Amino acid sequence: MAVEVACSNRAGSIRVSTAMHKLLVTASMMFLLTGCMLRPVNPNAPIATDIDPKSALNDFWFKKPAVVSVEATHIEPLWNAAIDAAKERSFIIDRRDFREGWLSTQPLVSKQPFEFWRGDVVNPVAELQCTLSTMRRTVRFHFTRTADGKYICEPKVVVERYAMPERRITAVDQYLEAFTTLHAAEDATTEEGQAIRVEYWYADGRDYDLERVLAESIRNKLDAAQKGSAVVLASDNR
Repeated sequence: MAVEVACSNRAGSIRVSTAMHKLLVTASMMFLLTGCMLRPVNPNAPIATDIDPKSALNDFWFKKPAVVSVEATHIEPLWNAAIDAAKERSFIIDRRDFREGWLSTQPLVSKQPFEFWRGDVVNPVAELQCTLSTMRRTVRFHFTRTADGKYICEPKVVVERYAMPERRITAVDQYLEAFTTLHAAEDATTEEGQAIRVEYWYADGRDYDLERVLAESIRNKLDAAQKGSAVVLASDNR
C-alpha cells in the first residue's frame, strides 16, 4: 500500500512539473512574440541618422560654450596649473599658443576599467562605454582676459569614437583582411559616391564631467601655490 502511495505521489509531481514547464514555455513564447517594441511607433519621429554632419567634427564641439571655467589674477600660474592638471590625467601637451590663449593635448585613447592608474575617464558609465568601442579624448584650454584685468581658463574635452568599416570576404584565406588597415577595400564608396576611408575617428560629444574635474584641479593647484585668487565659475551651457 505504501509503495502504491509513493508511486502515485511521484506521478502526480511529474504531471505538475510537466504542466509548469509547458506554462513557462507558453508564457515565454507569448512574451517573445511581442518583439522589442514596448510602446507604439511614432511615424512622425525624426530619423536617428538625420543629424548635422558637422557634429562629427571636433571644432563643432569645441566652439560650444564651456560649462565651467576658472578665474585667476595672473596668467602664468593659471597656464601652468592647466598644464599640470592635464598631465595628471595622463594627457600629453601637444600645442601651446600663449599669444592666442590656446593650450591643447594630443588625442588619448580612453582608459579601460582595469587601468586604475589612469585618470582620463572619470564617469563610470563612460568607462564602461570604452569597453564596447574604442574612444579617445582631447583636452583644449582657452584663456581669455576680462575687463577688470583677470584671466579665465575654460577647459573643454571632446570625445571621439573609432570606426573601421568591415569588408567583404569571398575566400577562407582572406579572413585576415576583414579588419585590416593595410589597404582600402574594393568598391569602398557610399551610395552618394563618396570614398570610404579605411579607418577614421568622429566626434561623439563632450565630456562635461572631466571638464569639471580639470577645472577643480586647476583651482586647487592655484590655491596651493597661493598665486592670487582662483574661482571656479559654473555654467549651465551644454
